[in-house]
Amino acid sequence: MKSGTEVKLIEVRDDGTTMPCMVTALCANATMEEAERWLTRRGGWGEDQIGLYFAALCPENNEYAVGVVGHPYIHTWSQAQHSRTLKVAWEWVQTHWDEVSSGDVVDVEFLLGERKTPKLSDRLHGTPEYEAAYAD
Repeated sequence: MKSGTEVKLIEVRDDGTTMPCMVTALCANATMEEAERWLTRRGGWGEDQIGLYFAALCPENNEYAVGVVGHPYIHTWSQAQHSRTLKVAWEWVQTHWDEVSSGDVVDVEFLLGERKTPKLSDRLHGTPEYEAAYAD
């Protein structure tokens, strides 16, 4: 992690689902301003421990998770506790944080081996690339 705070917006895909999500990582390391470092530590995060906040961006979807990068343990789940989509996406993102870029698609069906290739972003809908990928 390059800085004390990183935010990545991702597209979580599943069967019939496209869910925009925001993932924020906080690390109380030397790259943070003193006040930010103090607040992060005061919030319970250890020095150089990366706290990860995963939230759906849909207002009607009050779903989120809080945990630590690289560890499957989840400190908090919202009502999405039993949501396959967010649970699988969460588990993959928190163990692959450095590989994730803002705008990436996290395809739950692909991760679970239900698809041979990962889905494309819905933002490409209507483009020749998208139509070719989903032609029957």
